[in-house]
Amino acid sequence: QDREKPEVVTYGVTITAPHNVGLLNGYVGTSVAAPQVAGLGALLVDRDSSLLYWPEAQRAIIMASALHNFDGPAWIVGNTDLKDGAGQVSAVFADQIAQVRGGPSVPCPGSCWWGDLITDVNLPVGNTLSRTFSVSSPSLVRVVISWWSHVDSPSLSGIDTLDTDLDLRVTDPNGNWVP
Repeated sequence: QDREKPEVVTYGVTITAPHNVGLLNGYVGTSVAAPQVAGLGALLVDRDSSLLYWPEAQRAIIMASALHNFDGPAWIVGNTDLKDGAGQVSAVFADQIAQVRGGPSVPCPGSCWWGDLITDVNLPVGNTLSRTFSVSSPSLVRVVISWWSHVDSPSLSGIDTLDTDLDLRVTDPNGNWVP
């Protein structure tokens, strides 16, 4: 498997939350952490309403902005297998990414996102979809690919087979693969 779960984490300790009898203090756990990520998704849609139709782009933005490792070393660097996915969400950084939607032929000047409909027909096996962005050197860069798919069969098995193989590769300005 080439995906790590959970994909992101957020802080869920001593949270004050509204309740039908007023505010309750001291909530702990995923019951108060998960709504923070859902709320961030809603804020991203408020920033760019087209994200309402690109839930996979919302997911990629949230993962790309989760730079802080919650459990372990402070920053996620390299090919480390960590138990908190991409890291702890950052609403501020996610908002920065959501402000700029990249286009097929226009390089992004920095943090940005793309949304593309990819099928076997419009991107046959062996073809490449390229997107360009600029970064200051030296710089750490987080690049995320996310996809939305549907179950091909109405059976209860819930098996979802992707018909297109998606590989994410990053190259430097000279065309060399970045490890």
